[in-house]
Amino acid sequence: MDRETEDILMGLAPNRVSFEVPLAAMTTFGLGGPAEALVEPETVDELLRILEYIRGRRLSWFILGGGSNVLAGDGGFAGVIVRLGKGFSGLRILERRDDRVYIEAGASAATAALLTLARREGLSGVEFLAGIPGWVGGALAMNAGGRDGSIIQAVDRLTLVVAGGRAEEWERGRLRAEYRRLDLPEGAVIVRAVLALTPDAPEAVEARVKDILDRRSATQPRGLRSAGCVFKNPAGDSAGRLIDAAGLKGRRVGSAWVAEEHANFIVHRGKATAAQVMKLIEEVRSEVDNRFGVRLEPEIRIIGRGLEKGSN
Repeated sequence: MDRETEDILMGLAPNRVSFEVPLAAMTTFGLGGPAEALVEPETVDELLRILEYIRGRRLSWFILGGGSNVLAGDGGFAGVIVRLGKGFSGLRILERRDDRVYIEAGASAATAALLTLARREGLSGVEFLAGIPGWVGGALAMNAGGRDGSIIQAVDRLTLVVAGGRAEEWERGRLRAEYRRLDLPEGAVIVRAVLALTPDAPEAVEARVKDILDRRSATQPRGLRSAGCVFKNPAGDSAGRLIDAAGLKGRRVGSAWVAEEHANFIVHRGKATAAQVMKLIEEVRSEVDNRFGVRLEPEIRIIGRGLEKGSN
């Protein structure tokens, strides 16, 4: 990145721009080389100015949240990582109306913090977030959830920053959600959500949360670096079941391996490279395709340099 671009970015977001920042420090996989620039805007106006400049200069950019579903390349990211700052992390009860409680959640609020608020207030509708790391914005963008529901079911409205330099509010009826995806305009950034939750007995909410946490604890790897489920479930089947049936549990490339506890997790103990993980992803996809005729699609986002071909 040239010095002029660096200077302009610093002027657009004073004290909130860093350079050559390791992506490994910002992802749950703990992998990834340096991003050329990291910008952490604190207000919508600041975000609008930054995106206008990035788009005008045709710089590569990526919006990063809690980093819980991202594989970043060992060669880093040639461009700008935009990560919403603490100004977008607010959580509050907005109003109580028509047997619903409306929660305003900033995009950089942790999903765990949202769930804590719901548990404390005896509010049902986001219990499925138990054990899912990351931020609210990322959870919304990928329509996070599990067998107990997905986050789109709780959405009343979203505030988006869209191309053209403006913020828009989208009501629930305007939103189109798919499995692990929210259909938004290209380049749109979620900055805020209003969620409609249902009052319930706190002990009932706690019981459901505990059940989900117990289930995840019993079926998912613990104490290892991962990005959660690597592949989307194909229609009518489970990616984990297919990978297991292909005999791939325990398959290794370098220091990365397919978890024994859950075949849709790829894990490591801190010594793997992103290239090793990518090569393992390619091997799993190829073998499942050859065995069952199913081409698994990644659920995680894959960004950065050095992932064109997996290597060990």
